[in-house]
Amino acid sequence: MIKDLATIRGPELVHNKLLYKQYGIITLCGGFLRPGHINMIRLTINKKLITSTMFAVWRIDPPWKPITKKGQGKRMGKGRGPELVHNKLLYKQYGIITLCGGFLRPGHINMIRLTINKKLITSTMFAVWRIDPPWKPITKKGQGKRMGKGKGPIDHYVTPVKAGRILIEMGGQIDFEEVRPLLQEVCYKLPVDAIPVSEIILQGLKEQEDEEARKNINPFNLERVVDYEMQGSSRWIGKYDRKYYGKYI
Repeated sequence: MIKDLATIRGPELVHNKLLYKQYGIITLCGGFLRPGHINMIRLTINKKLITSTMFAVWRIDPPWKPITKKGQGKRMGKGRGPELVHNKLLYKQYGIITLCGGFLRPGHINMIRLTINKKLITSTMFAVWRIDPPWKPITKKGQGKRMGKGKGPIDHYVTPVKAGRILIEMGGQIDFEEVRPLLQEVCYKLPVDAIPVSEIILQGLKEQEDEEARKNINPFNLERVVDYEMQGSSRWIGKYDRKYYGKYI
C-alpha cells in the first residue's frame, strides 16, 4: 500500500465531471495532496466565500494513504552533479560560486554571516543569501556505542550544495577588487572548493568552456569510452560516470 504508485497513474474515471454543472478545479497530472494542501484549500476558499449566495463542495477523500520517511540521512546524492537553478548572479554583480559539491554545516553558514557582516557597509553595500537553511539530517552514534541496533539519532543538519552553486551575492556602490579579499576570506574557510566571481568572470568561464569544447578535435574521451563500452567499461564505471562522464565526482 505504501509503495503503490498506481493510485495516481492514469486518468480519473469517476470524479471527472461537475456534479452541479458550474465551477471547479481539475487536475492535469497525478500526485499526492498532503494535509497541509487540503487545509490551504479550505482556508483560501473560506476566506472569500459568501455563504448566503455561494457554496463549495469537496470532491476528494481525506488523507488515507500512509507515506513513510526512511533513509533521509543516507541520500548522499544531493551534492552530486551540477547546479541547474542557482547558478547565475541575480543582481549581476559579485558572489561566491562552488567548484564541487559538499555539505555546509550550521557553523559554516554562521561563519559566512559573521565574516561578511564584519566589513559590510549597509549604507552602500548589500549581501543576499542564495542557499537554504540546513535541512538534511545527519545521524551519528555516540562515542563508544556498539554498532548495530538500528540507525543512530540525528546529530546535526546540513545544507547540500552542488558544483556551480551561488552561495551568497554582494553588491552596491563598490568595485570587485574592493570586495574580492572579503569573498576570498570566506572561500578559504569553506569545506568545499569555491571562488569569488563577478558577472564578467562568470561569462568568461562559460565562453572558455564552450571554446574548449569547440576546439577539441580529439574524439577519444571518457564520454566515448562509456557510450561505446570500450575495454569493458560497463563493468567498472558507476551510474554517475554514465550520467556526468567523470566531470563531477
